[in-house]
Amino acid sequence: MYCSCMELDMGTMSDKVLRAEFSRYVAWSQSAAGQQYLIELYKRHGAKEPRPTLRLLMGARSRTGLDDDGRPSDLLTATNRLPGSMRKRIWLTTVAALSEHQEHQLPLNANVCVRVRDLERSASSKRTVEQPDRAPRQSLSSLPGGT
Repeated sequence: MYCSCMELDMGTMSDKVLRAEFSRYVAWSQSAAGQQYLIELYKRHGAKEPRPTLRLLMGARSRTGLDDDGRPSDLLTATNRLPGSMRKRIWLTTVAALSEHQEHQLPLNANVCVRVRDLERSASSKRTVEQPDRAPRQSLSSLPGGT
């Protein structure tokens, strides 16, 4: 069982704003109030040994709405300075991928999300010397488990 926060990114937030947004999730999840909330939430839903963990699901869309596949790369770049404990809890997808499954009986069972840690592994093998701090722009469809 995981508490999952879902956020839709419409492609309008700058890298700086995205980093601040992610940092707020880190601060809340590490705060006493956030941890107590998560533990109580898990207890209410029957967890025997609740731990204060969460997942952040990011549905990404390009600013124009025409090419959603490139936006997750921007989100990946914004996660670079986050603690590894938070990066491993972020999952990315596109609004287009979610839309493809909206009519399914169980739309959330569709394999449309990719973990940031999987994107990082893929990107680290493709990193260039000219851009050592920025992951190469790639689409979700080019990755294992991608759409």
